[in-house]
Amino acid sequence: MRLDIVGKLAQDKTLSVEDVRSFIAEAVEGNVSDAVIGAVLMGLASRPVSKEELLGTVLGLYDLCETNFEAREGVDTCGTGGSGLPKLNISSAVALVSAACGIKIAKHGNRSITSRAGSADVFWAIGWPQDISIDRTIDCFQNSGFAFLFAPLFFPAMKAFAGVRRELGIRTIFNFAGPLANPFRVAKQVVGVSEGSIVEVYAEVIRDLGRDALVLHSSSGLDEIDLFSKTSAIMVRDGRIDRFEIDPRTIVGGLLDKIDRDALVSKGREHNIAVFRDFVSGRSGDAFNLAVAINSAAVLMLCGVVDDMRQGFSMAMDVISSGGHCDKWNQVLNLVKGEENAEG
Repeated sequence: MRLDIVGKLAQDKTLSVEDVRSFIAEAVEGNVSDAVIGAVLMGLASRPVSKEELLGTVLGLYDLCETNFEAREGVDTCGTGGSGLPKLNISSAVALVSAACGIKIAKHGNRSITSRAGSADVFWAIGWPQDISIDRTIDCFQNSGFAFLFAPLFFPAMKAFAGVRRELGIRTIFNFAGPLANPFRVAKQVVGVSEGSIVEVYAEVIRDLGRDALVLHSSSGLDEIDLFSKTSAIMVRDGRIDRFEIDPRTIVGGLLDKIDRDALVSKGREHNIAVFRDFVSGRSGDAFNLAVAINSAAVLMLCGVVDDMRQGFSMAMDVISSGGHCDKWNQVLNLVKGEENAEG
């Protein structure tokens, strides 16, 4: 029943990596009641996340993953979400621009748990097959340099927690661990974090996982680089952790004066999908393009394609202006649809 873990949480003790990892395994096996699952998730949510608890959750998720495939050359752009702000699907668009720049992208994501669209919602809307198998997802990544990794496809055992999480109605430690548990075990990621209090913990866990990463948190609360406020950034590279600040005006310059912040506000699920469709058709607006380009610059800098954010921004804008991201998506879609037809 793992009442020992509930007892530790009641005494405000930090759980060990193995405490959390074994709790997840036993819950999935049906050896932990919903009441205890709820108590543990609430206990973890009621205080700041520790490095040990977050790392244990990530490793516990990997214990459940349906594939052992490793894409060490792959990069992820999945963020935590949860800012509470009505935002568009910037990180999903960043994934396509980065792929068009030659970076191999394994974009991890899920449906939206709010009224707005998650990455799965927008990728499905533009043609990514909802019924794609793990093997076909791997083939697409290997042959095109891009794949969308729908979290429930790779972690079906997490259904054991679904009912309790739904009834609790709060963000749990799984929401923070998910972006760190890319099913292809990528070696690099740009990850936005909506809660500033866990940015440092995030960086430490990424270092312990042996990855390079940029961890981002904007002063406005977004889990990405905000065009209209400064963003705190932590670079994790070769086991080192370095902190710096991103001021968008020094990168985007006067272009900021030509756009309206409201153009980046989501009006709901259908609006998000429409904006994303326009993006992959080369018809997106200036504000969306600028937001995507500055966040793509972070990926390009992390991967060593450019030396700094300004160079990355310029490269990303060139790709967007030329429609390179549209060409990349069409290549991916033709490949994945071709495999689907061949199987049918």
